[in-house]
Amino acid sequence: MKAPLCAVAIALAVCGAARPRAQNQTIDVPLIEWSEGRKLAVADFKGKTPSRGNGASLSSVLIEVAWECREGQATSHARAVFDPNGSWWRDPSPNLWQNANDASLLASRDEGGRALLEHEQLHFDMTEVWARRIRDAFKTLPAACRTSGGPRGFEKVITDIERQWQEEQQRYDRETGNGTDASRQRAWMQKVAKALRETYATAAR
Repeated sequence: MKAPLCAVAIALAVCGAARPRAQNQTIDVPLIEWSEGRKLAVADFKGKTPSRGNGASLSSVLIEVAWECREGQATSHARAVFDPNGSWWRDPSPNLWQNANDASLLASRDEGGRALLEHEQLHFDMTEVWARRIRDAFKTLPAACRTSGGPRGFEKVITDIERQWQEEQQRYDRETGNGTDASRQRAWMQKVAKALRETYATAAR
């Protein structure tokens, strides 16, 4: 049985402290693949900062997914990436953080937006968790490739994972006040760290 290649970049733009639309990209910088030892830096946000709005930053994170059934055999690939071209950064302003409930968040304005950067990093970390869950789902792909209609059903599995990933990203921003609620931000950091440990078996090697 031969099925066409299914390749898709599941994209999501998420931001700290606001949700303005992504702006036109001005330069072409390679995607950054998630790595445990490589954290995001302010310099990674290469996109054009919007002139209007009070948003502090926007992260463009993606899950690149490709899989294929050919002659009953399966090949697959999934990875979490950060798109510097679609991501922008504006230094946090006093007005933006005036309702922050923790002095360390306010102090972070003088540290290059450390708290905001940690918030954006967690968006990326969460994307890696869901990329690993897609890799785990790929374990069922060989059987699907040998079944009539299996590839179509498998595509629905990937779509469902995409929906859950986006819902969790939005819930994270909502519950943490886009990173300005320090206690909830810490709780989410612990939650995502636990998820990364639990999904380590499907981490890219």
